[in-house]
Amino acid sequence: MIKQSVIKKIICQNDQHASLFIQQKLKLGTSAQKHQIVDTIVCQSHPLMVNRFGNFLVQRCFEYGTKDQIDGVIKAILGNVVTLSKDMFGCHVIQKAFDCVDEEIKVAMVEELIVRIPETISHRFACHVWQKILEIRWRGCAPVIMKYVNDALRGLWTEIALGETGSLVVQNVFENCLDEDKVPFWSCVDKFIVAALY
Repeated sequence: MIKQSVIKKIICQNDQHASLFIQQKLKLGTSAQKHQIVDTIVCQSHPLMVNRFGNFLVQRCFEYGTKDQIDGVIKAILGNVVTLSKDMFGCHVIQKAFDCVDEEIKVAMVEELIVRIPETISHRFACHVWQKILEIRWRGCAPVIMKYVNDALRGLWTEIALGETGSLVVQNVFENCLDEDKVPFWSCVDKFIVAALY
C-alpha cells in the first residue's frame, strides 16, 4: 500500500527514490494495487505535476489509471494549462495529456493556450507544448488553431523565428501545418535568411 506520506516525501523533499519506487509498483503491481496507487497520486496531482520527480507519477496515471482517475487528473489540469505549460515539469504532464486525452479535452486545453499565445509560443517550456499541439492529428474536425496563432503574432514571426525556442515552433509549423497556415511566414523567411547570412 502506498501511503500519502510517500507522496508527501516526493512533494516536500524531491525524493527521486520514492518516485522510482512508486513507478515500479505501478508497473509490477496487481490491478487493485495500481488502482490504489493512482488514487493516491490523483489526490495530490497538482503539486506532483510541478515537481521534479512527481510529474512522472502523474504521467503514469494516463497509462495505468481508470477513466475516472484520468478524469481526476484532467480536472486538475483544466484551468491551469497555461501555468503548467510554463512550468519546467508541468509542461511534460501537459504534453503527455495531449497524447492521451479525448479530443474534446484537447480542444479545451488548446482554448486556454490560445488566449495567451504571445507569452507561451516562444516560452522556454511552453514552446514544447505548442510543438505537441501542432503535431496532433485530429480525428474529427480540427480546431482552427493557426488562424488564432497568426492573428496573435502578426508582425512578430521574424522575431520568433530568430529566437531559440520560437524557431522550434516555426520549424514545426512548416512540418505539420497546411500551406494556407504558412502564408504569414513567407514574409519573415526572407528576413530570416538574410539574418542567418550576416
